[in-house]
Amino acid sequence: MRKIIGLLGLIFLIVGCGSFDLEAQCQITQNKETKEPEVVCGDETFVIPFEDEGEVVCIFDLDSAGEVVLVCGDETYNIKGEKGDEGPMGQPGIDGISTECTRSISEFNPDMCFLTCEEQGISVSFVCGMDVDQDWLLGANDNCPFVANFSQADWNDDGIGDACQDSDGDGWLDRNDSCREVYNLIQDYDTDEDGIVDECDKDIDGDEIKNEQDNCPRVENENQEDFNNDNIGDHCSDIDDDGLFDFYDNCPRIQNPEQEDFDYDGFGDACDIDFDNDGFLNTEDNCIWDMNIDQSDYDGDGVGDICDNCLNIVNVSQYDADLDGLGNACDPDADNDGFLNEFDNCTWLHNQSQKNSDGDEFGDICDNCPFTDNPFQFDSNGNGIGDACDIYG
Repeated sequence: MRKIIGLLGLIFLIVGCGSFDLEAQCQITQNKETKEPEVVCGDETFVIPFEDEGEVVCIFDLDSAGEVVLVCGDETYNIKGEKGDEGPMGQPGIDGISTECTRSISEFNPDMCFLTCEEQGISVSFVCGMDVDQDWLLGANDNCPFVANFSQADWNDDGIGDACQDSDGDGWLDRNDSCREVYNLIQDYDTDEDGIVDECDKDIDGDEIKNEQDNCPRVENENQEDFNNDNIGDHCSDIDDDGLFDFYDNCPRIQNPEQEDFDYDGFGDACDIDFDNDGFLNTEDNCIWDMNIDQSDYDGDGVGDICDNCLNIVNVSQYDADLDGLGNACDPDADNDGFLNEFDNCTWLHNQSQKNSDGDEFGDICDNCPFTDNPFQFDSNGNGIGDACDIYG
């Protein structure tokens, strides 16, 4: 018969045995169906926790260290044994509170031991030699006979307790394994921080799309964008191998790690067919970097007025030696050295000194024979030394 009794009732049932009739002694066991601990006293079975109308409820439980403790209401007591005892007995008190419990051997049967907690009036019997792990569970009642496991937790109901089984063979016992069905040496990798480690999580990235259907199972992408339809989502694919996932790459098919985007239209310059976003393709635009919807070109040199450095003079090349914004074709001082071109002995090179050692109209800085008169600057072999002074011919 299965009963639920109060703490006071437990005292009378267990301690009240008086003569310690072995058939009437009580043992803590586990109900095979409910997996809950219970007390068996002869033919009577009592459920733990012990509940009664308004009475304090006491249960045996495991603390954070995996040791057995007695919890009564809001108070937690350590199961403390005689000096020299090991395992669950003899541990320090929880939160500074302890109840003096002693383990003794029956005077009528040397194989029968008792755990007695005088303050609570509780006495529990067990077979001394058989309870190797000292969790007060014996033989067939203990699914881990060599590892203390009062709760007898057995997640897969295979008869082997979680405290002594490593179901997936990853080196972590089931009771400490964050993913008991899947090999996972790393126990705390949880991409979406949902409390389920990745190896056991059916939706690793938390985007509400199951891993087997998700084209980026480890990167959240609920819209499943996949511009090239390769079944690898843009959030986790880098088709051009430039270090940027396609979803964030402004040119997913062309390498452009710098991601330059002149007109800020979302298309990188490396793949933008209209750099200045003026409606004219780069191949047809007379100013590809400057928006000019009217495409005006006053001098007809193919360079639009808005970007032409010589607006009134044809200069297709747009050369600008001194980088002053005026093309050489229309810049009166092409090298910007303070000497007008017609009076400058080096028109394209800045030389404020205008030094001319050989007096041949070419300043030393641009003369290929600075100390030999050579007005034509011939250089037959193109080595930068004029024929007039080239000893190597």
